[in-house]
Amino acid sequence: MEKNLTLQYQSHCKLNLGLQVLHKRDDGFHNLDSIFVELNLSDMIIFKKSQSFQLTSNDDSIENLKDNTISKAYHAIQSLYRNNQEYSIHLVKNIPVGSGLGGGSSNAAVVLKALNDLWDIQLTNDELIEIAANIGSDVPFFINGGIQYIEGKGEILTPLHSTKLSQFTILLVYPEIHIETKWAFQSLKKGLEVPKTYNKFLDSNNQVNWKLLKNDFENVVFSTYPKIGAVKKQLISRKVLYAGLSGSGSTVYGIFVNKEEAIDASKLFPSYRTYITSPIV
Repeated sequence: MEKNLTLQYQSHCKLNLGLQVLHKRDDGFHNLDSIFVELNLSDMIIFKKSQSFQLTSNDDSIENLKDNTISKAYHAIQSLYRNNQEYSIHLVKNIPVGSGLGGGSSNAAVVLKALNDLWDIQLTNDELIEIAANIGSDVPFFINGGIQYIEGKGEILTPLHSTKLSQFTILLVYPEIHIETKWAFQSLKKGLEVPKTYNKFLDSNNQVNWKLLKNDFENVVFSTYPKIGAVKKQLISRKVLYAGLSGSGSTVYGIFVNKEEAIDASKLFPSYRTYITSPIV
């Protein structure tokens, strides 16, 4: 790479298609059950050769860049595989922060994969996933992306290659509310110390069972933020295959068979940020 040349990487978001919080683990995390779907809404991460690592962003709302997931990923792989060539990184933020779309986790995974190539470390994706798991629970998913069933704290990943999700259009509605994941888990009081029985979100043909989908965070989030619950009610009133909260929120999504219907439904939310997206498979 020439001295002043920059390299750009897309960092896609993800959707939680259902989310069950099963119980608290001995390590303080919770066992989860969810389907993660990578979407074509993305941040942009720009690398440039420099004398030392530096992280900047176009989004002033992103505070404390030293503790950002990008910084954590950079230093995590650098500590294991020291390379003399440093890079400055500029994050162009398009995925809303605190929206339940995994933007920060995606950013970290992209940095791990990019540095693996730029520094010619030649780690396998499985080895990158091991590093990713120490940065955040959702980061391992983004190493391979696509559509995967998520179990454990996020480290048990099963690719779902045969689902028919790619044919649908997904409307994301972000109601301009930032929800902290830590608060959401602390507010979720339902006997999480004890393992519970649960239903998988897939049918016998490995297709999504829409009737079984649920998100355990919806009750606590909707009761605390009625505006978010109102978004789901509005989506359900349209020709939607399914509507729900992504992760711990605050984004609510609707899955449509017809793109035109998704676009029409987006007009219900003139004061919110909306995105017409589709799965990456």
